[in-house]
Amino acid sequence: MKRTRVLFGKNVQFLRGFYGDSFEGQSDMEVVGEIDDPVELLVSLRDVDVDVILLSKDHTGASGLTSHLFAEYPTLTLVIVNEDCRAAYIEGLRPHRSPILDVSPDGVMSALRLADSYLHEMDQGHAGWRQH
Repeated sequence: MKRTRVLFGKNVQFLRGFYGDSFEGQSDMEVVGEIDDPVELLVSLRDVDVDVILLSKDHTGASGLTSHLFAEYPTLTLVIVNEDCRAAYIEGLRPHRSPILDVSPDGVMSALRLADSYLHEMDQGHAGWRQH
């Protein structure tokens, strides 16, 4: 079984405070790192094989960072959690943003599994749509 490689980025301490070590205990997920600085995150991804980046959206927003991430790494999936941990969504280079209704650790991991399953199906029908 392919493991989804997850990286904690932007406001790592905040994300770790809410999600703790929930991702480490998953047989189908692997935490491959933590990078707090947005610029360092963009540069470091050249050396880190990652499928999903977990980000927090604070008062400064995440849209500038997400635009840069997708420009450089179009196959990424982002999970963006609002600063109050009451809302989250999955974003990728797909037609729309998908809200995550349950932002608990289990809810976010379930949403990631569903998104990964969807992307796998898209790969089967549209070879080359997403590079691995």
